[in-house]
Amino acid sequence: MRAIVFTESAPHIGLGHLRRCEALCEILQRHNIATNLVCNQSPLDDEAILESYDIGVLDSYLQPLQAYEALARHTRAIFLDDTLRLPYPRATILNPNMASLQLPYKETYPQHRLWLGIGYALLRAPFCAPAPVRSHSEHIEQILLTFGASELAKRCFEIVESLVHKVLRDVRQNVRIVKIDPANNPSGDEIRKLMESSCLAVSAAGGTLAELAFCGTPTIACCIADNQRPNFLAWAQSGAIVACEGEVGGAEFAQNFANAFMRMRPKSEREALGACAQNFVCQSLWQHVRF
Repeated sequence: MRAIVFTESAPHIGLGHLRRCEALCEILQRHNIATNLVCNQSPLDDEAILESYDIGVLDSYLQPLQAYEALARHTRAIFLDDTLRLPYPRATILNPNMASLQLPYKETYPQHRLWLGIGYALLRAPFCAPAPVRSHSEHIEQILLTFGASELAKRCFEIVESLVHKVLRDVRQNVRIVKIDPANNPSGDEIRKLMESSCLAVSAAGGTLAELAFCGTPTIACCIADNQRPNFLAWAQSGAIVACEGEVGGAEFAQNFANAFMRMRPKSEREALGACAQNFVCQSLWQHVRF
């Protein structure tokens, strides 16, 4: 079997779509399906090539309905969706986010096959090995910042790093601050190592939360884009992260961040959050999927 996977990446979008499609390609390959990952192209560019594939995947915030219809005409289609964006043609709809089970997918797409929930988390190979057994230090020694690669993410890095320094000055504590910088194109293994070595993380509310959960890294999550809000709220309701409400850069956010950091200082709190988060991603459903 062969699959073609269409996705997109740009400064205003970031790398989220690309990274999760890379993970999906790895999953397909584990099912003995050869994959072709195509970035920033459309199924409409050359419909004839679709005839060469058994499975077609589309992950986009930008493609029109016609692109999904083309893929469904020629392949067994899988559409990644976060927000019930379009009246998709009959296909498989995949939403691997924590919030997906709370959204009206069954009512909106009654004729579709639905793969919903964190059990379908798109984790890259380094996050599919046995989960680490975490030990937590008495004091916070290293903080990881991860916000992705969009233009907004760069601003968030600056704001949150400044807030971290302020909080550390207030509590008279020396802590290492490390970042996942997409510009350096870190590998999955390098990212996992950073997550495992960090006492806590401050993260945007996208797919990275699932990787942090796998590593058992206690996390303060920030909602930096409207399309992250359902996932942000669902993780907050799960009790597996500490949610920092407010617009990044605003006074409310700054105060909530200080409160979140103080909550994370006790070892017992970080242990409980890390264990809770790991429990959500320890049971993958991908091994049971039939493509």
